[in-house]
Amino acid sequence: MSTRILGPLLLLALWFALWGNISYTNLFSGLVVAGVISSLYRRSSRGCSYKIHLLGLFKLVIVLLVELVIGSARVAKAVLVPTERNTRSFFVDVDLQVDQPLQLTVVADLLSLVPGSLTVNVNSAPPRIRVHAMGHDSPEMVTKEVKRLEHLTTAAITAVPPTRPAPFKDIP
Repeated sequence: MSTRILGPLLLLALWFALWGNISYTNLFSGLVVAGVISSLYRRSSRGCSYKIHLLGLFKLVIVLLVELVIGSARVAKAVLVPTERNTRSFFVDVDLQVDQPLQLTVVADLLSLVPGSLTVNVNSAPPRIRVHAMGHDSPEMVTKEVKRLEHLTTAAITAVPPTRPAPFKDIP
């Protein structure tokens, strides 16, 4: 059986095993999850595929969870104690090193998930992101956090250039 079919079926079986039962809801959500994960391994429109590194993904998720807690605390502090320091906000333009659309999208989306920060604009050439951040001490602190998130994202998801097929050889 082709890995194109076997892979998503195995992901679907794992999904059922994690939830513990088979239902229409689990079937639908499992098909969506398997489709998204499988599409990460297929070739994109630029002829590039992506590889997910589990250790890098684990680090990214842990850092994101910590950032969610810290961001929630910043926003709560700004609401409960609305001083100038707590409600200070910045628009920061950060130049990025990522050049693949998927990596750039992941960085932008993860920034918007964290309370107190919002991706305002994303440019792909040159890769640059504009972020609105609240509760930070300085724009440099925001830039440092964006760069760290970019580094973790590129460690979790790497682009794999397409391989060229071997040229035909003349048969004597």
